[in-house]
Amino acid sequence: MKKILLALTAIFLFVQASYSFMPEDSTKNTDSVTITVILRANQDMSTQDIQQQMLDNGFWKIFPPDYAEVESWTYAMGMGEIITLKVPLSNISEFNETVQTAAWGAYSTEFYITYDYMPVWKDMKGKYR
Repeated sequence: MKKILLALTAIFLFVQASYSFMPEDSTKNTDSVTITVILRANQDMSTQDIQQQMLDNGFWKIFPPDYAEVESWTYAMGMGEIITLKVPLSNISEFNETVQTAAWGAYSTEFYITYDYMPVWKDMKGKYR
């Protein structure tokens, strides 16, 4: 029990310390969240098969949904597509279902809640370099 309590205390202190390094403007309350979606291509399919599966799924008609704002869309060779979007909190469940429907069969999907770390990096670089 003591080990669990000690571990939880350490995690709390780490999170609290990390949060204190964030610039004030990056901690504002918002009704949306930034989500990074990674679409990993199905390695058993050719590019043409993947594109056909996307058309069959209606990928380009339903993704991204109207309520989501695309911040970036990149392709990483050997990995797949990396898409960063702002999504209203009220649409998270719907967003998950849309991605799963649109990408089904052509891609495996990964989701990460993310934030812009650039201001933190610049602040830390300025302080400690």
